[in-house]
Amino acid sequence: MNSGSHYDVAIIGAGLSGLAAGIRLAHFGKRVCIFERHNAVGGLNGFYSLGGRKYDVGLHAVTNFVPAGVKGTPLGKILRQLRIDREAFGLCPQKGSRVAFGPRGETALKFSNDFALLESEVAALFPRQADGFRAIARFVRESPLSGRGTPASAREFIRTLVGDPLLEDMLLCPLMFYGSAREEDMDLDQFAIMFRALYLEGFARPLEGVRTRMRGLLEKYREAGGERRMKCGVRSIIAREGRVAALVLGDGLPAHVLPVAVNEITQIGLESVLAAFAYGVSALRFLLRARPRHDVAGLMRTIALADPILEGLGFGAGRIAGIESDDPDHLLAALRAIPLMPPAPRPASFRPLGKKRDVLRFALSELHRAAPAPVDIVALPQGAPLGAVEIDVGGCTLCLSCVSACPTGALRDDP
Repeated sequence: MNSGSHYDVAIIGAGLSGLAAGIRLAHFGKRVCIFERHNAVGGLNGFYSLGGRKYDVGLHAVTNFVPAGVKGTPLGKILRQLRIDREAFGLCPQKGSRVAFGPRGETALKFSNDFALLESEVAALFPRQADGFRAIARFVRESPLSGRGTPASAREFIRTLVGDPLLEDMLLCPLMFYGSAREEDMDLDQFAIMFRALYLEGFARPLEGVRTRMRGLLEKYREAGGERRMKCGVRSIIAREGRVAALVLGDGLPAHVLPVAVNEITQIGLESVLAAFAYGVSALRFLLRARPRHDVAGLMRTIALADPILEGLGFGAGRIAGIESDDPDHLLAALRAIPLMPPAPRPASFRPLGKKRDVLRFALSELHRAAPAPVDIVALPQGAPLGAVEIDVGGCTLCLSCVSACPTGALRDDP
């Protein structure tokens, strides 16, 4: 780091939280600098343009939304502390949300920014659990636990008031998605925070998407006197006597690299990979730990299956691979070593809706349409879970027993 540059506070990452922290610190007279490896602010909450339209990346909704004038709520406190006018974000209340469970989503709970809707939905679908659900809501409204790091189990608490496992899962699903979940559960204090944020208060979305929030925070950060260094990652932190003495800086991500975070790298399937290339991605690299904590054999099989599909459709080899490293310098070198390859000449713009198998069919269809050299038959490696079933038409009685017997549900009676 330049010896002439001294800051009271260095913030690593220009995401929404980093910008907000920088604004508050600058308001209190601190000299602040934000170091960002990428070439744009936003962190995981970025956006990209495709076909003249802008698409948000990351969580795009604002929780804890309440109408203007309601005091004592997290949203109002944050806006006041950051000195941002509510109108600057152009927040639009949600029209409604839905939690659906079952093979075809046949069990569904609707909720909106009016808690009475969710209350009525629970009473209609789970009448025996209505009183218990109201008791949960009453507990959250009066809860002294929020933010106190209570390690108690949210599931165990719910089970003291609600006796239906399906309702238990449906209530937890959105909260665990937006909040700090652990495997199959979340801490009770986090449950109280997220129940209030999503169900008792609600969602809103900026009219122009995440760009509105990023622009508003960046303008306030500049006004407060904050500094930022883009394409400037932090390689290491030098500490002396228990305090940070200096930062060793490195280069940022190449401008054409778009980082995308996932909950778990092994959850990536063939449908996500093929959809990405149909959208216009030119190459994919999966960042893995030098010593992965979980088995990545499934991801390696996905890569091994995707590569010949892409090559067979004219994209060429080497479009998809993994990078196993904990060293940022090695990561940057590996990213820079990726040759520039043209994306799909006719990128798709479909919405990947449905189950994974439905998305896979759609992604394959769109990839074939967008491919440089579409062909009808692509050779796949031995053991590939794709192909066709040859039926002896003369001996088939249309009993459909094969449909019911197929363990994966790959056969259907309504092609």
